[in-house]
Amino acid sequence: MGRNVKTFGAALSQTSRPVTPPPTQEAMDAGLSDFVYGMQQMALQNQKVGIGTPRDQRAYSDYVPTAPIHRVVIEALFRGSWLGNRIISCLPEDMVRAWRKVKWDGLDDNDTDVKMVQRLEKKLRVKQKLLSASKWARAYGGCILIPVLRSQPDEVLAEPLDYDQIEKDDLVGFQVVDRWRCNNDGTIIRDPLDPELGMPERYRLAESSVSLHHTRVIRLEGREMPYFIWRANALWHDSVLQILINNLKQYDSAVAALTTMMFQMNVDIIMQSGLRAALSTKNGKANALERFRQFVLNKSFNGVGVLDKDTEEYQRHPYTFSGVDKAFDKVMHDVCGAADVPFTRLFGQSPAGMNATGESDDRHYYDHVAARREEHLDPALNKLDEFLIRSALGYMPEGYESEWLPLWQPTDTEKAQTENTKAQTAQIHWNMGCVDEGIVAGDLYARGVYAGMTKQHVKAAQRVARQSAAAQEQGFAAAAQGGITNLPPGGPGKLGKKALQNQVVTPEKLEDEEDENKGG
Repeated sequence: MGRNVKTFGAALSQTSRPVTPPPTQEAMDAGLSDFVYGMQQMALQNQKVGIGTPRDQRAYSDYVPTAPIHRVVIEALFRGSWLGNRIISCLPEDMVRAWRKVKWDGLDDNDTDVKMVQRLEKKLRVKQKLLSASKWARAYGGCILIPVLRSQPDEVLAEPLDYDQIEKDDLVGFQVVDRWRCNNDGTIIRDPLDPELGMPERYRLAESSVSLHHTRVIRLEGREMPYFIWRANALWHDSVLQILINNLKQYDSAVAALTTMMFQMNVDIIMQSGLRAALSTKNGKANALERFRQFVLNKSFNGVGVLDKDTEEYQRHPYTFSGVDKAFDKVMHDVCGAADVPFTRLFGQSPAGMNATGESDDRHYYDHVAARREEHLDPALNKLDEFLIRSALGYMPEGYESEWLPLWQPTDTEKAQTENTKAQTAQIHWNMGCVDEGIVAGDLYARGVYAGMTKQHVKAAQRVARQSAAAQEQGFAAAAQGGITNLPPGGPGKLGKKALQNQVVTPEKLEDEEDENKGG
């Protein structure tokens, strides 16, 4: 049978239908009938009792394709269900909550550039825009961020963008457009060398003829789906609510049922002699209803029910709620498992049980958030920064990178213990001669241990390190010339360090010396 002629890039970028392999020869030799391919095959079989045979009712259970959840249902869940809203929102909020820091080669010599980037981030509300795009990507299955540039007219938006053309102060802002406000225009990237091979080449905005080249948009994804489902979804992935819809229905139904039971915790029963005969007449029915109304009214006002001793009897049948809490707890934990969010975060409740702190769950969740940052947000941020950094600085610095700040915030006690351990480690390395004062000071400055520490303090420590090294060399030379054999512990370097103990090098003194050197 002939095959369509395709290039390597075209074959990789698009597949119209899946391959259907025939049964293997081994399967046919084993005598596997249509039963195997028509019903669920089970590895365990027992012909006597019918396990794993056509008589086994479990063999007829199977999973079938499901229709994608409708946009209107998604919006109803987001608006009307607090749990659906939180499932969509909590992960994006946690991913951007601690935000990030940026750095590049030569950054220590120019803090002004970092402040310019940070000011532009705040001005354009980059954090909020990325959060919004992440939410709608999770809700709808995909979303794009569109950078708006002053220097790019509408006529060139369908063409590839050379990022070197982005000028300083060129970026106006970012617009969030979810998957229902745009679509691919039918063109697919077929270049096998393009990292986005197989993705839409252009996006067309809804109710317009405006097309945007993929280099001009930043795409965020929903829950990743297999290729053919992704294709059936118009090249978008699934909403995170698609797999959670049944769990959300179970939870909301359980809450509604429990609330309804609260209104009927007790059933009052009044037994009256001759009631049937009384209800057979018009006056008797009216008298009976008035009697019961008066009973309920008196019981409500005074908490006292008045009965006829000889002709009436009162009973109360309360509902029992034993076991309801366990069943409800099971429903809640099922939702947490489906959403991959710990119980303490999703429902805002403290963990139950003795010595339960929930710390292990939180750490597991933070690791999950860190992985999602790397998988979902890093590609988007890398592309976003091509616009943001160039617009803030006028160029893209060498060695630029963005680093997420940790979500787990240690307590003051934990911080003190950590710093103490690091100080002891630095002391050991310094005594071994592996590091000097300048390296230790540089590490303290980079980690922000001391708020008042500046680069001048680091330079002063480096100057002390150089003087100490020179004194150490002089000590070795003096020992060699004088034939000294009983050197103090640590070698002649101690002699040089003692000579420097009274020499204090301050940032102010260092600046004066640098000025003198420049003047000389």
